[in-house]
Amino acid sequence: VQTIWRWRPCVSVAGASNTGKSILFQTLRTTFGNLALNAEDVTEASLRQDIGGRACAIFLDEFEDSSHRKKILELFRATSRGGRVTRWGQKAFTIRHIPWVAAIEIGLKRAPDMNRFIQFELTRPPAEEFGKLTENLPRAPELVQMGQDVLAVALTVARAAQGRYEALHAHKVRGIDPRVVENYAVPAALLAAAYGLNEAEAIELLEDLLGPVTELDQTEGDEMDLLTTILTSSVDMDRGDKSTVGHLLSQVYVSSAQEDSAKEHLGRYGIAKFKGSLFLVPKVVTEKLLRGTDWQRQNIGTILERIDGAEKKRKRISRTLIRGILIPWSQLEELLGEDDDKQVEDF
Repeated sequence: VQTIWRWRPCVSVAGASNTGKSILFQTLRTTFGNLALNAEDVTEASLRQDIGGRACAIFLDEFEDSSHRKKILELFRATSRGGRVTRWGQKAFTIRHIPWVAAIEIGLKRAPDMNRFIQFELTRPPAEEFGKLTENLPRAPELVQMGQDVLAVALTVARAAQGRYEALHAHKVRGIDPRVVENYAVPAALLAAAYGLNEAEAIELLEDLLGPVTELDQTEGDEMDLLTTILTSSVDMDRGDKSTVGHLLSQVYVSSAQEDSAKEHLGRYGIAKFKGSLFLVPKVVTEKLLRGTDWQRQNIGTILERIDGAEKKRKRISRTLIRGILIPWSQLEELLGEDDDKQVEDF
């Protein structure tokens, strides 16, 4: 019934070796039976071909070893709202699936990807408990029957679950990103319909499911990820030396010699430090610092403007008046590890 939703989460299962990722996937695949699509080291194109018009459950194990992760994640980005994927010279492909991926590290870097996933992090059991999970798992015939039972329940309550979803997906939970709530609203709606819960009880169930999700589990957003990338980017110095943007910013106002050198090098990369703020020239920063990164083809000015207090301004860098984005220094203090009471002066 994954095709009926207006929004679908993806599911990631991460963890170190010997945490049970493969055992979990083996169990799930057996439960899903012929509805499971097992794929290992596939390309995005071959995955689309394997899916075809099937409403299957996609399982990608050992995803960290795939050289096609980026393109596959782009495909999964389309599944959330049931997007149509078109490739030149090929028929349009519609994907409305809930994929499962397992890896030591999934490869989710940006907010649009991370917030599409219900994320599980498996941990190793204590030494005395190691191996007990496999001993107590139901055998294959029992798992197959369980899968048939769950399928029957899902088909029976699908229509009611859609109604429950409409009440749940827009529910606000303090400290939790709305997209994450939307992810959990899908399983919560099915469970609520299966148990015959009313709307208030369904909301309580949703909040219980979200209980383990903390603010630290969620991405801070593209704008802060971008800012971190800029601050940690390498800058060419004199005589072949290198530094980072963040380090050079910390050198401004330290001493006269260091200050002049830092200002000069930062200015070449479209960056300046002013009293209480950081000034960035998006076009220069993109061309000189973000080449070869995921940000290279994006309008970083629009993204940086989303930072609280950021605004478009004209400032003078290296005697040139130029347009850019002015960002309050308070947004950088945690990233740079500077003291709140550190005083800075204008150029």
